[in-house]
Amino acid sequence: MNKKARTCRAINELLCIPRYAADRDGIPPSGVENSQNMFLAATICYTSQVYGDNDMRLLDSYFTNTPKDCLYHYTSFSSLLGIISNKELWISDVHYMNDSREMLQACEAIEHLLEPILAFEQDSDKKALMWQFGKWLSNVRNYTRGHLFIFSLSEQMSILSQWRSYTPHGKGVSIGFSRELLSRLATSPGFRLGRCLYQKKEQEQLLSDLLEKLWETARTEHTDLRGRYTIDKYSYTPVFLKHATTIYQVMALVKHEAFSEEREWRLISPMYSDLSPCNFREGKSMLIPYIKCPIGQMQNMFSSVLLGPTPHTELALESLTAYLANSKVCDTIVSCGIPYREW
Repeated sequence: MNKKARTCRAINELLCIPRYAADRDGIPPSGVENSQNMFLAATICYTSQVYGDNDMRLLDSYFTNTPKDCLYHYTSFSSLLGIISNKELWISDVHYMNDSREMLQACEAIEHLLEPILAFEQDSDKKALMWQFGKWLSNVRNYTRGHLFIFSLSEQMSILSQWRSYTPHGKGVSIGFSRELLSRLATSPGFRLGRCLYQKKEQEQLLSDLLEKLWETARTEHTDLRGRYTIDKYSYTPVFLKHATTIYQVMALVKHEAFSEEREWRLISPMYSDLSPCNFREGKSMLIPYIKCPIGQMQNMFSSVLLGPTPHTELALESLTAYLANSKVCDTIVSCGIPYREW
């Protein structure tokens, strides 16, 4: 086995995140009888391993469990029907989203921040950790693909670019998620809700905080590792692995400034090591991996549903209103009123 193959194997073994809550034979635990419960069991299983009272929790200031306002999800009629009938959200893999530089933007920004630290830091232990973190991030990026799943929301209730990009022509809606529903989702085991950052200064502050909290955590939780840099160049790897979900969730808030008009918020899952637990749906050019997130009680959970541009506004609004009234999920249904057409 050559050096590259050994490195690849070691990284994959280290990034051994549970696929689901099962015993060694792959048998689900008792009481887990459907996909919704299995999903929750998986997140609980992983979350119990990586979350605790430590310095990394101070990064929670970039996330919230109690959003101040409603947020909006642009989607199709068929997706709306699926959400309501199945009482679940389909949350897509971050690597398959429309921004081709997802996560890479954050990786490159971190590498830029590490340069002066590696050049001028006087504390040899801190310098060692930062060097190892850069290598770990590079290896994970090159040899393995940790999978986060993201449900996108927007502060914008109705904006033409969103209708064009995220809804099929003539068959789109903007679903207003109530603060109560958002809070419920944000407190699901292992999940976080955060606002995307587009400006360079904001991104650098976020990632600088990540690096500093990583160092503080290593210093307070793993005092046995200090001074080991010259002996073992991978001595801090357990620190990175323990907090892998936090690291990746923070990185997922970094977006290219070209997408700033979207004013996106993200519901972000824990990290998975592979796509074994996933379902798949058809995308424009590939199959899209996703996981199912149950949302429970649906009554009046949507603050509003906005009908997108359509050639038959009155008829579409009438049937949409009747469906939502019968489902008892929303009382406010209106048309966006945008005179855009592609039919």
